[in-house]
Amino acid sequence: MDFSRLEILAQDDKDLVTTLVGIFMEQGPEFITEIERLLGEKDGEALKKEAHSLKGVCLNLGLDDLAAICKEVEGYALAEDFSSVKTGITQLKNDMPVVLEALKKFL
Repeated sequence: MDFSRLEILAQDDKDLVTTLVGIFMEQGPEFITEIERLLGEKDGEALKKEAHSLKGVCLNLGLDDLAAICKEVEGYALAEDFSSVKTGITQLKNDMPVVLEALKKFL
C-alpha cells in the first residue's frame, strides 16, 4: 500500500487524514456488505455504482490494490458476470482486514 497521498495530506492537516481514515475504517466494510447484498439481487447497474464508489474512496486514500479489485468488480457487474463479481467480493473481503490493519498502523 502506498500511503504517500495520505502523508502529503497529513503534512497540511493531520486531523483531516485521521477523520478520512476513520470514516473508511467504518464504511469500507459496509461498502462490501452492500455489494454482496446487491449481488444477491443480481442488480448489475447498482453493483457497478457501488463498486465504483468504493473504488474512488480507495484511490483517494492510496489503496490502489483494493481499487483495482473494485474496478474488476465494476466491469463484471456491468457485464452481469455475477460469478466473477462473487470472486471479486471474496477478494475484497479477504483484503479489507489487511488494509484496515495497515491504516491503523499508519495513524
